[in-house]
Amino acid sequence: MHLKTVFIRFYKSFNDDFLRKQENRKPKHWEMIGDTYYPYIQVSIDPKITTIVGANESGKSHLLSAIEKAISGKDIERSDFCRYSPFFTVKHNELKYPDFGSEWADLKKPEQDSLRKIIPEIHRNTIIENFFIFRNNVDSLTIYLPEKGEYTPYPINEKQVIELYKLLPKTFRIESSIALPSSVPIKKLVQLGQENYLGGTKFELLDREQRSKIVDALDVFSDNPELITKVRVYGNENKEEIDHEAVTSIKSIISSLDEVILSPKEKERREKEFNLAYKLICKIAKVDANALLDLAKAIKVSRHSYRKRLPISSIDLQCVGVARRKHYLLVLL
Repeated sequence: MHLKTVFIRFYKSFNDDFLRKQENRKPKHWEMIGDTYYPYIQVSIDPKITTIVGANESGKSHLLSAIEKAISGKDIERSDFCRYSPFFTVKHNELKYPDFGSEWADLKKPEQDSLRKIIPEIHRNTIIENFFIFRNNVDSLTIYLPEKGEYTPYPINEKQVIELYKLLPKTFRIESSIALPSSVPIKKLVQLGQENYLGGTKFELLDREQRSKIVDALDVFSDNPELITKVRVYGNENKEEIDHEAVTSIKSIISSLDEVILSPKEKERREKEFNLAYKLICKIAKVDANALLDLAKAIKVSRHSYRKRLPISSIDLQCVGVARRKHYLLVLL
């Protein structure tokens, strides 16, 4: 089942369709308000459309929000009502809401069966190839089915509306301000896939720059391991003490780890970035996070002898721009 057409009337920049009024045809049920003909603006939705492009203030956002409101019924406000409509008013108890409709097509057999359960009055011989939903006054829903050249209305109650929402596809908003992180901990991917997983470490939450800072600090000890146990002679007594260079490196490591303590706002943003990476890697690319965890463990075991090698714990996400497309390369760190 997919959305074939969205119908919009009296919503912001979408008023009724004046050109359609001039057509010599019989108005449909949903186009009438009392005895007057007020056709909806109809926007066909091709299943292959993924992007809406247009100039600033051309109505892109209005159209997308109209689709969302038509399906979900959420956040429909009186202030959305088109001020150019003849019904627009600011009088108390006379304020109105915009109207929305949607046409759904290509129903599969289980979807047809679900719709029949929602509306038992549908005749068993009726072939449900498509159906219409019109939303008036926010919560007043009517389903129309094409039957014998006409459109049969089926007003539905609150209980039926709940079941209808379960049948319809869900809308969601992409937060364009949230970017992919430079890297994402493998164990974080596992945690997002398994809510009860608590195997993450503080180090894994560091970004690539912070981890590099720690690696550089550790190189000081790798190149000069005696710094931490340097022996100095005081009088006739030998004493071990930490060299100043070693102290500086240790402070740098601790400082990097302390940076993991994020503000609530920064923590929320980081979680959203990790969720975006999880969807890209595990949902879209269908990579099993547990397989990545097994790989990390295998590499950790096989490379334990390399002094300067840190255990693999993250996936680096490098965005490479090619022409006007972006390709994301997954690089194990």
